[in-house]
Amino acid sequence: MKAAVTILVLGLLLGGAVPPAAAAPRLGPRLQALHAIYQKRGAAPAWARARGMVLPSDLLDVVIETRPGEALPSAALSRAGAVLRRRYRDRWLVRLPLGRLQGLSRALPQALRIRLPFYPRELVESQGVEIQGAADAHALGATGQGVKVAVIDLGFKNLSAAQAAGEVPASAVTVDYTGSGIQTTTKHGTAVAEVIHDMAPDAQLYLLKIGNDVDLGAAKDYCVANGIRIINHSVGWFNAAFYDGTGPICAIADDAYAQGILWVNAAGNNANTHYQATFTDTDNDTKHEFSGTDEALSFTANAGALLEILMNWDAYPETSDDYDLFLYDVDPDLDPGAAPVASSEYSQGNGIFKAPPVEDLVYSVPSSGTYYLVVKKKSTTDADLPLDIYFFSAGGLEYKNKESSLAQPADAAGAVAAGAVNLSDALRGYSSRGPTNDGRTKPD
Repeated sequence: MKAAVTILVLGLLLGGAVPPAAAAPRLGPRLQALHAIYQKRGAAPAWARARGMVLPSDLLDVVIETRPGEALPSAALSRAGAVLRRRYRDRWLVRLPLGRLQGLSRALPQALRIRLPFYPRELVESQGVEIQGAADAHALGATGQGVKVAVIDLGFKNLSAAQAAGEVPASAVTVDYTGSGIQTTTKHGTAVAEVIHDMAPDAQLYLLKIGNDVDLGAAKDYCVANGIRIINHSVGWFNAAFYDGTGPICAIADDAYAQGILWVNAAGNNANTHYQATFTDTDNDTKHEFSGTDEALSFTANAGALLEILMNWDAYPETSDDYDLFLYDVDPDLDPGAAPVASSEYSQGNGIFKAPPVEDLVYSVPSSGTYYLVVKKKSTTDADLPLDIYFFSAGGLEYKNKESSLAQPADAAGAVAAGAVNLSDALRGYSSRGPTNDGRTKPD
């Protein structure tokens, strides 16, 4: 039972220095990989779909980062074939053909970097009006009247049916930042809205659909401008920062808090699918040692699953310390000649440039069984740093850490993070928990 709305009901009822710009803006490592696939094959839809992206007719959404207050010339964007979709502060979301990406980079020397957007993941919605005591509050006349509540989510499928059934009020205001329609993508936001309406039936609901970090910033600004007091965000973000309350996603939640908004966020569902350690390489072979001499973490995956493994390390915003991920279907510790079935090998050292400390491995599982993950660094001279790994569509991790398994922005100082309990009010085993990677207590 996700309890992100538990704290919501209580509310209802009761900068670092910027490096100098280079001659041409830096492309993020994931964007470089996507463009390389496009140049080789003429298209990259499978790579993109596996990472939650949609490429309509080989058009690509990218985020251009500039110095605060610096504008991008519209003529330069137009010449590069780019169309501005949305701006949030120093982040510009544009759409352009994949083949024009290098031209965009050359046309914008004032841009600090060009990257793929950060994409969110939905977290399980809550139930349990009775266990949380909302019925007692209703009996006392506290039903959320006069309070504006926003659900910032990834989609609101079946919203019309839910409204016709009285499960979501007809008065709910909808805003779609994605351009794909409010009632598409997922029913997750509708389910969250139903729970909030059960808990606080007289609150005015605002249903805001987003698809990336720039949309999230715009949705937050909408809440500020419209006097919305509470935001529910049962959504998680990964590989945007080192889960220590920093980075662009947490900054949005923190700004909402600074504007007097209660931001309630689900902690996440990753306690059993998370690994954390400091890179250890006592035998100096560039492979991380998970335990003793064991250099491969085993886990299970089912046939047909889309396995995703996300890793980052404590070297934000950019680094030249280069780590990689390698996936095997046999234990490479026992079979040193085994070849990986998949890998993530983004370059964190691009000439004189550095890059964000992120890797993402995606693999369509052909047969059920045991798989093995190896973490390597490019060179023995790369630093041994704290790292985090999150697994999706995997189970039975040989090594895992329930601690510090929060998704962002549950780790933000300005967000109220809510964990999950069962109907007996006992902690769910899968519920993500703290502390944050900078040592603060979470969930709240």
